[in-house]
Amino acid sequence: NSTVDSATTSNVAAADNGNGNEEEEEEAAPSLSNDEWIEYYLTKNLNAPPKENYAEFNETFTNTVQMADRISREREELKKSKRDDKMQTKVDKVEKMLETLKVLINEPFRERAMKAYGKEKYLKSGMSSNQCMFLETPFINAWLAPYIKSPSKMTKKAMKEMAEKINVEIGRIEKLLEMDFLSDDDDFEAAAKTFF
Repeated sequence: NSTVDSATTSNVAAADNGNGNEEEEEEAAPSLSNDEWIEYYLTKNLNAPPKENYAEFNETFTNTVQMADRISREREELKKSKRDDKMQTKVDKVEKMLETLKVLINEPFRERAMKAYGKEKYLKSGMSSNQCMFLETPFINAWLAPYIKSPSKMTKKAMKEMAEKINVEIGRIEKLLEMDFLSDDDDFEAAAKTFF
């Protein structure tokens, strides 16, 4: 009898174990989408809380990222605005300096000698360290370059000396253009003088 009872007990236990495995297999293989499978795996195997519990965290995280992006954009816009204002102020100072200097330059070459260009390109460049404008006359541009880069260096004394220096050089060019060095007695030089 004990042998029969043991066999019966073993069969019942085996049957119970078999049913338990079938139930586990059925429970472990639900019909889920990929996203649902991930959540199922995290919840079932790692005891992670359901994703609904993360809603507040996700919302806070998203809001924080958006706020950081907005603050970063606002800082860049403010930085650009300050840089643009600084560059425009520099252009204004240089233009004022050139206008004041131009009054001290002798005619008839005043306008041409002090003609400047390049400020529009400078303002669009965003590079405040660049020279903000250039003079069309090369030697005047070279002499004025340090003052264009730093207008505050142009004192009244420096401006007077610069005007005198420019006038002397323009006077030489004017004499050259008048061809006074050519002789009226020489036929060729007289003809060249008349031509030019």
